[in-house]
Amino acid sequence: MGFFRRLGDLLGFSKGDHEPKGEDDENNNNNNSNTHLLLKTSNKTMDDYVVSTISYEGLQIYPLTQPLPPQYFRNGENFGEKFSISVVGSCNGLVCLHAYRTLKVVIWNPTTRETKVVPESNLPMFAPAGYCTRIQEKFQNDGSMTGGAYDFERATTSLSNQSLSSSKKVTLVRHGLSSWNEESKVQGSSNLSILTETGVRQAERCRKALTNIYFDQCFSSPISRAKSTAEVIWQGREEPLVFLDSLKEAHLFFLEGMKNVDAKERYPKEYTTWREDPANFYVNGVYPIRKLWATAREAWREILLSPGENFLVITHKSILRALICTAVGLPPERFRAIDMNNGGISVFNFNKRGEAMLQSLNMTAHMYSDHFYIY
Repeated sequence: MGFFRRLGDLLGFSKGDHEPKGEDDENNNNNNSNTHLLLKTSNKTMDDYVVSTISYEGLQIYPLTQPLPPQYFRNGENFGEKFSISVVGSCNGLVCLHAYRTLKVVIWNPTTRETKVVPESNLPMFAPAGYCTRIQEKFQNDGSMTGGAYDFERATTSLSNQSLSSSKKVTLVRHGLSSWNEESKVQGSSNLSILTETGVRQAERCRKALTNIYFDQCFSSPISRAKSTAEVIWQGREEPLVFLDSLKEAHLFFLEGMKNVDAKERYPKEYTTWREDPANFYVNGVYPIRKLWATAREAWREILLSPGENFLVITHKSILRALICTAVGLPPERFRAIDMNNGGISVFNFNKRGEAMLQSLNMTAHMYSDHFYIY
């Protein structure tokens, strides 16, 4: 807390403008654990991020993506461009902001609307050899700070099969309600099931819920219901949508388009196997779910080897199950151990080895309220 107070004083904010009213320091318990200052150190081969807890004040600011005055966030030819602004800490009423694609950090006073640049550090640009590793180890060994893991090397199998240039974050979204969802039909890879009006509204809720998050690229299945969902969610973003065949839904042959009740009556053996033992569902010489595991690994490799660090993926329930299971090391026999609602959102972090850590699974709060995600 002293850091922000001293920084505020150095930048010329008066005490009354940025400290809580009616509370002295001894009684200010600061009990919200989700505000942190993010410090960055670099060397020539890697970027390391060190998290240092500095305060625990509640912070609710929407939207976070907004233009700041060009004199604070300007990068050569990008004068006047809107930047994605990240909140990286708060204390005593002051908020620390960092602009995507710049090295500048500012302190913002929401009360007075003042914004001041944090002076550049006189520390060397590149940290001494071994410095980042020592700092990283210190926090890895201090699980008491959040109770969470600080690293996950070798926790799962690499999905990229080669080193990545940086760590990655991947957000998975299931398409909105489709016509065949409503009619309780087996969809599979058919392109005849389309997004309903309810599905469009669900997609719009996803778009609003993710509006504060910057994504480098959006990957989607080219099948109609997922493609339409992606077009709604990605509306207003600059980069074009990328359609991957590896994100298509499992092909279920003659079951596709049949109502579940009819498929069960007409093909009782095949339908029962599909529902109760999907890994051994065998049709037309193919095990569709086993094949889907290979397809999911192909999709992960395409996504993780793409340029960028933060990706959005929009696709179907079965391929999502395969993506999630392959990421955490579950076999096809666990296909139905994972569920995904229409519009459900899941988030994975990947280290530079291409190993996955599941951060969130099937989040749906945005379907029932005006909920914004920040992660």
